[in-house]
Amino acid sequence: MSRFRIIIVSLWLVGFACVETCPAGRIRAWGNNHYGQCDVPAGDDFVAVGAGWYHSLALRADGSVMAWGSNDYGECDVPPGNDFVAIAGGFKFSVALKADGSLAAWGSNDYGRCDVPPGNDFVAIAAGGAHSVALKSDGSLVGWGAYNEVPPGNDFVAVAATSGRSLGLRADGTIVQFGSGIGIPVAGNDFVDIAAGYDNGLALRSDGSLVAWGHCGEIPCEPYAPPGNDFVAMAQGDGHALALKSDGSLHAWPTDAGGPYYPAPPGNHFVAVACGMNHNLAIEVPEPSSTAALFSMVIVLLGSGWWRRTQLHAIG
Repeated sequence: MSRFRIIIVSLWLVGFACVETCPAGRIRAWGNNHYGQCDVPAGDDFVAVGAGWYHSLALRADGSVMAWGSNDYGECDVPPGNDFVAIAGGFKFSVALKADGSLAAWGSNDYGRCDVPPGNDFVAIAAGGAHSVALKSDGSLVGWGAYNEVPPGNDFVAVAATSGRSLGLRADGTIVQFGSGIGIPVAGNDFVDIAAGYDNGLALRSDGSLVAWGHCGEIPCEPYAPPGNDFVAMAQGDGHALALKSDGSLHAWPTDAGGPYYPAPPGNHFVAVACGMNHNLAIEVPEPSSTAALFSMVIVLLGSGWWRRTQLHAIG
């Protein structure tokens, strides 16, 4: 079975085709289930997952969205429709991207976190604690909510958000942080994806390796980032992280920090991951029957950001 690695080449919009072309599967969840955020819906037609602080989201192959877990603020009251292509969960609210490039948000509107900007030219979204960030088709960023200031420029290709701060990935492979919190301690221009946690950050390099910074709970994140050059996607939570390997298996860390939400389920048929405050989500698909099917599996890994500079290259 061939494996695939992400190589930077050019801007490529993949998210809008993903709902129809990405392999669908069932949802696996583990970790803190105090609010029912791990009580996943039945079905094998899910193509993407998103995790808020205490609730979970999933995108179906038909373009509809499901949500479960804490709903004290309406964060699980998904608007009707079958035209969604991306989802993101924040603290007490949810955000979605529609096929026409417009945005939708629901849940708590404290700080205006659900007052989405108008327009039909958005291509990626990220939800934080009391704010959100969206990427436009011209490469610029728009923010709203409690922390709505974004850096200038039209060269962004991915966004990530957490409590009080955001990360932006530029077309030259560098990372920009804005808002409050920790700075970026890692230099370089070979990053292809980013994730943000409560007091930490995570980035994927073009060679398939991971870089972590900040704190995972009370301990530094750097020593716990797993070695290797076979990672294709990752997610960051509060004190824990989850990564997807090119063979379809999962790696969770830190495994020695305690808590029931760190160990990942076994298997090598996973295609997407998400982390909440203290819970994890992943999509597991049947074993691909052809190289073409595996190629499609890797496309969904890129779909969490929807806007990428990538080419898939067989390496084995």
